[in-house]
Amino acid sequence: MSPTLAVATTNADKVREIRQLLAGIPLELVTLANWPDIVAPEETGSTFEENARAKALYYAAATRQLTVAEDSGLSIDA
Repeated sequence: MSPTLAVATTNADKVREIRQLLAGIPLELVTLANWPDIVAPEETGSTFEENARAKALYYAAATRQLTVAEDSGLSIDA
C-alpha cells in the first residue's frame, strides 16, 4: 500500500496538475472531498506562502494526514 498524501483542495484542475507533477511517485492522493465537514481556515497570512503553510498545517491536524496546500491569487500593483 502506498503512503497517502492529502491535497488541501477540492479543485479538480489543481488535483490533476499535482497528479501530473507527482507521476511515478507511489502516493495515494486524497483531497478535502474526503472530509466534507472540515471548515476552511481563515486566511490571515500576508503572503500566498504564509496562507499555504497555515492551510497545510491546519488540514494536517484536522485530517491526521501528511498534507500539502497551495494558495494563489491575483496581485495588482495599484
